[in-house]
Amino acid sequence: MSSKLKKALLATIVAFSFAGCGKKAQTVDKETTAAEQKSTQPTPGSDVLPGASDVRAAMAAKEYPSAVERLIALKTLAATSEQKSEYFTLFGEVRNQLNDAATTNQSAAEALMTLRSATNGR
Repeated sequence: MSSKLKKALLATIVAFSFAGCGKKAQTVDKETTAAEQKSTQPTPGSDVLPGASDVRAAMAAKEYPSAVERLIALKTLAATSEQKSEYFTLFGEVRNQLNDAATTNQSAAEALMTLRSATNGR
């Protein structure tokens, strides 16, 4: 093998070695970011938006009308941008769960209609 070919082969191996290290670093960064996001989420009892845990608890207990009433009431309490963000996240959670449950649960279907009416101002 010529000297130039050996150097080219060695350079290629080194380049691939460093490229592989970069991907590992990205994977570690993604895992770290996911762990940080989990740790920054509010724990029950320390809601960013007071009452959000009550809405989630009502949804978990399948008390759909109560959950929607509480959610609608929370909209007026969302004053800061962080609270508004929490409200819209919670709104999406409730809407998605109601959409899923409405196909088999009449109470969920009625609560979904109430939520839609309150959102659309009708």
